[in-house]
Amino acid sequence: MLAGVFVAGFLLGGLAVWLYSGAHVLGARPHGHIRDELARELQLTPQQRQQLDAIFADADQRWRALDEQIQRQRQQLRQETRSRIRSMLTPEQQQKFDAFLQRLDEERRARQRH
Repeated sequence: MLAGVFVAGFLLGGLAVWLYSGAHVLGARPHGHIRDELARELQLTPQQRQQLDAIFADADQRWRALDEQIQRQRQQLRQETRSRIRSMLTPEQQQKFDAFLQRLDEERRARQRH
């Protein structure tokens, strides 16, 4: 059961990384260089460029909102899963589980900083 929890966490984490790292909106996050390259290749008029910029700005805002929603859902699922596991453990196992989770959380925070 514990292995299933970690597999689920791994998969959800992978999804979040995939979404955040740019596997959306033309295959990448809407950075300026993508817009510039697209505008050049399509030979957009200044008016079209303004429209393109607005589309990318809207998409970026919506992706950030989606990322935040996914992050909240991941946190809720993580807490629910941990509570369910903790409830089935003996007091001694709970202490070991808490120490394990503390290490896991520290590793996650360290990866997020980089």
